[in-house]
Amino acid sequence: MPIPIGVLAGVVRRPIVTGGTLYSDSTYFYRHFSNNGTLGVTDAALVADILLVGGGGGGGSSTGTSRGGGGAGAVLLLSSQNLLGSFSVEVGSGESSDGKESIFGSLGTAIGGGAGGALNTVGSAGGSGGGGGGSPSGGVARAGGAGTSGQGNAGGSGNVANAGNGAGGGGG
Repeated sequence: MPIPIGVLAGVVRRPIVTGGTLYSDSTYFYRHFSNNGTLGVTDAALVADILLVGGGGGGGSSTGTSRGGGGAGAVLLLSSQNLLGSFSVEVGSGESSDGKESIFGSLGTAIGGGAGGALNTVGSAGGSGGGGGGSPSGGVARAGGAGTSGQGNAGGSGNVANAGNGAGGGGG
């Protein structure tokens, strides 16, 4: 009996995936992007977990001491995503100020880390917030920046120190 046109008997279609650098271990295949690019999935849908990490924020920018630490870029896991088509990938870079966000198509965005506060300055909000800048004796402690809910943590508060070295750490 002939097989009707358009019907394949016993053939399983598998996805063809392009973009990024392919890695594997004994269990999984990985596509890694270190630069902006495009992930393409053709022929059949692919169910995949997507891990996005935003770029880290820079430390505070004052001269001398008391600069808060930069916050870590957010970490976002998108589990069991059904992929078919083309997806733009933007890789967030670490910066001397606020870190840049990482984006996977319209499915998710991991916020960049907040910059640390300079002397007597609050840390910036971000994926994880930047640490608050320190303050010399007689000054006011500065708050760390807020972290993005579900993606990161707040930066540590600076404090008042006799030598002006009381800066807060960035959130992680």
